[in-house]
Amino acid sequence: MVTVSIAIPNLNGGEFLFETLKSLEMQKQAPDEIVISDNFSCDNSLEVIDQFPNLKIRLVRPDRFLNMSENWNFVSDQVSSDWFFLLSNDDLLRNSAVKRLKEIVNNLAPDIGVISFKSEIIDEKSKLLLGKYRFGKPRIWSQKEFLLHNVRLLQINASSVA
Repeated sequence: MVTVSIAIPNLNGGEFLFETLKSLEMQKQAPDEIVISDNFSCDNSLEVIDQFPNLKIRLVRPDRFLNMSENWNFVSDQVSSDWFFLLSNDDLLRNSAVKRLKEIVNNLAPDIGVISFKSEIIDEKSKLLLGKYRFGKPRIWSQKEFLLHNVRLLQINASSVA
């Protein structure tokens, strides 16, 4: 049976980390492990993590402060599973994500190494703002100002699952 981990790079993400971990607690099929790389946080991140004793969380810490991409790579190197989600400390997973990944990879050719799922941006009422629709479509055009102020596009392309 394939194993799936969640890798979370963290730096002062306590404000959002509770909701991220709550989404992992709600999974229909639990991940085999959750690895959080705490990059010298000075907020309440560790206290938030302690609120989830039922999750298989392994806390790791680098030996020096890492920039964002270094922390992504560091936490990715710490997982022990066949597959993993690289999840930001302020992102959520749908409750079927781990189960669905396991179903997908069981039917893949053995030379496949990366899967990228579509991301969705939702509001506080779980209304879809961006994800299944392209950015300029009239269905979400009214949300353009929200997106321009709250989403910063980085000049990188990181895989969500590897």
